[in-house]
Amino acid sequence: MKKHIISVLAGLALAGTLAFADGLSFTNVLYTEVANFSKVEDNDLDVNFAGNNQTYEQMAAGYTSEKVDIYAQARINFLTADDKFITGFGYRGDKTFFSIKYKPVSGLDLGIGTSYNIPGAYLAVEDDYVAIGKIGSPGFNVALTGIKNLTVVVAFDFISGWYDNIFESGDKYVFNTGVGAWYEFKNGKDATVFTLGAAFDYSRANAGNIHAGVYGSAAPLEGLDLYFGFTYNTPGPNNEGPKAPPSTYDPYIVDDHAVNFSVTYAKKSFYSAFDFNTGLRFKDDNDNEIVPAFYAGALLGYNISKDFAVEVSSQTYGWYNLYMKGKDSFVTIQPAAIWALSKHNTFVFSALVKLKENSFNLSFPVKWTFKL
Repeated sequence: MKKHIISVLAGLALAGTLAFADGLSFTNVLYTEVANFSKVEDNDLDVNFAGNNQTYEQMAAGYTSEKVDIYAQARINFLTADDKFITGFGYRGDKTFFSIKYKPVSGLDLGIGTSYNIPGAYLAVEDDYVAIGKIGSPGFNVALTGIKNLTVVVAFDFISGWYDNIFESGDKYVFNTGVGAWYEFKNGKDATVFTLGAAFDYSRANAGNIHAGVYGSAAPLEGLDLYFGFTYNTPGPNNEGPKAPPSTYDPYIVDDHAVNFSVTYAKKSFYSAFDFNTGLRFKDDNDNEIVPAFYAGALLGYNISKDFAVEVSSQTYGWYNLYMKGKDSFVTIQPAAIWALSKHNTFVFSALVKLKENSFNLSFPVKWTFKL
């Protein structure tokens, strides 16, 4: 783990040395919950203030040139205990990584740690992609873009198996591979009106299971975008469960075939989004009946001015027959105010309500984003 953190921070330092070069990007995000109120069943109200293991800093730096692209990101969590503000540090693995891309000729990208997303796999409220719609790996990836409007990516993950074997006491070294492609259909104004893509993944992480998906997107009207797809044998987080992952904002459907649908609509100052992702498998491998899980999200927003916006979002996860029952089913409601103080600084002030069967949590997150 420590070697993984050091390698990523070294990548950030490398990108940072290019601070005065063309093509540099740098982003720093500082997030904390000013206050957190929680109550479980008949227990007393629990009150915590800034810290409470809900504070992190995320740094990202990138450099783009004609031949080489470099990107590094690290998220550091500030840990607290015994009413002390900071007692230690940790990191979030899926938010900490380094990538480098080499472009020897036009239409060919060779990369380590690079990633590509199939457009139709997008979940707009979550602002993320379903797992199989993300093409790439910590290992070696090849992207072919030489044919107009077509992108083909082949991923060779030789790092994860080695990392698990050496640092996580895995049973044996294994090799993962995947391939994905999508085609963009454009109109006479060279604007994309439809995309169609597919992905295939052979995953060590899920006992050698095969995962696959077909995804599409469309822009039928001005301001309206649709995203939709089908995933065969969804992998889910850490391939555990069928259960909700630990983070509120990771809407994976586990161990089911699944359908994803998302829509965004914007007109003048108004913008909105809706997500829906549902499992489809109703029997397990032993022909026993099971009930699939689902995720849904909605967002409404309004730009009051070019520098200030307000919005409200809601997300939920659960099973059709056990909705809001058990610790893994929840619903969140989050009103927010977004203030672009300058071209470099943006603040988000919000109130986050999280409801479960026998508990509720109310917090007041503040996020400051600095960009160069």
